[in-house]
Amino acid sequence: MSSFLADAQQVCGLATGADGSLFGVSEATGNLVSFGTGDTAKVVADGLSGHALVATRDGGFYVTCSGPPGTAGSKVWYVSPKGEKKIVDTGLQGATGTTISPDGWLLDVADGRSHWVYSYQINPDGSLANREPFHWLHSPDSADDSGADGLAVDQNGFLYVATRMGIQVSDLQGHNRCIVSAPEGRRITALAFGGPDFGVLYAACGDKVFARKVKVHGANTFQPLEQAAKGGTELGPPGTVGL
Repeated sequence: MSSFLADAQQVCGLATGADGSLFGVSEATGNLVSFGTGDTAKVVADGLSGHALVATRDGGFYVTCSGPPGTAGSKVWYVSPKGEKKIVDTGLQGATGTTISPDGWLLDVADGRSHWVYSYQINPDGSLANREPFHWLHSPDSADDSGADGLAVDQNGFLYVATRMGIQVSDLQGHNRCIVSAPEGRRITALAFGGPDFGVLYAACGDKVFARKVKVHGANTFQPLEQAAKGGTELGPPGTVGL
């Protein structure tokens, strides 16, 4: 891999936007930025202190803020295509990873200090409705929470969650289908689909990134809906996990 940015603005979450640009959000600076050429960064919105973000197809973003443990600082922000920001949810113990369903209808937000990934209905104005603790996650005997962080989703709508126990895969009904052990016993913090036809699942683990070829294809929120729904899968019977 080659260096892409000399000054990454201390970002801890990255997303590709609808226009193909790279965006990042930083807990340290509180900025949502767009990266251009020549190490330039444009501030899209400030005052967010974001942990993770996901881009919508119309050029907007959802940004999560974990907040300090034991406080009410956890938030979910919506940033419109015009850069206008508003808080669209509070109350989770620690909002971490986030993603959008392939049909663009639902937002998933992991609560890393609980056993849950929450599901929200996305309204046309970017606000959220009908929050539900939908995807239940396992945790090791040594912890009281799943430690959920990065999220990814495939074209069938199955959710992939980076947790203390590895990658947990949840189906459309919120049932946990399998757990892929973390490589070398490492803590996984971020997930992404990539490679040809987005058929490779990448997992960030500290100073390493691991890859696994899978029998599914990732859905990307920056793609037009008809593209995100294409690609085909090799899942076999309904409910089968293609790992």
